[in-house]
Amino acid sequence: MTLSRREFHKSSIGLLALAAGGSLTLTGCNPLSSYLELALGGVDSLFLLLNIPTTNPLRKDVDAAFGAAIAGANKYGSDNVAGDSALVSLLDGIDTALQTFLAQADIPSTLVTLILSAVEIIISTIEGWIGKPASQLKAKMGVTATSMPQKRSKRQFAEAWNAVVKINGHPELVLKGGLL
Repeated sequence: MTLSRREFHKSSIGLLALAAGGSLTLTGCNPLSSYLELALGGVDSLFLLLNIPTTNPLRKDVDAAFGAAIAGANKYGSDNVAGDSALVSLLDGIDTALQTFLAQADIPSTLVTLILSAVEIIISTIEGWIGKPASQLKAKMGVTATSMPQKRSKRQFAEAWNAVVKINGHPELVLKGGLL
């Protein structure tokens, strides 16, 4: 049996972890969970920018929704997201949590465009994965949808996110993890 360098590297890391007495947990095993993990990192950077502590109930709800969707993506896979009502429901949970956050958070007027643009990228990517609009979040936010649903890869999501944060004057929020 011949292994590529990537396959050999992955198997050797797993064996080292098991030999050290640890357990082996791989996250981001499929494209959807990889995207969701990167998107959660982006949302967390927005929370930091807004000085919203991890103990804030709104932040906890968003983090929990992303966590449930990531677990669901790892459990159900990402081959047929639109046909999996359980996974679609978990992705809708992210939409609902973000909607509640936007409605209740005290967002400074100088950051409104950045926050809404970043959320727009997350929602349009989720819509691309499920093959239909996740909900009426854009309309409720008062945002005119400029982007169509896109099933973005981790790299494509990072590129779209990075363009938005740079154009809005916050290069410190650039996501580097999607460009590896």
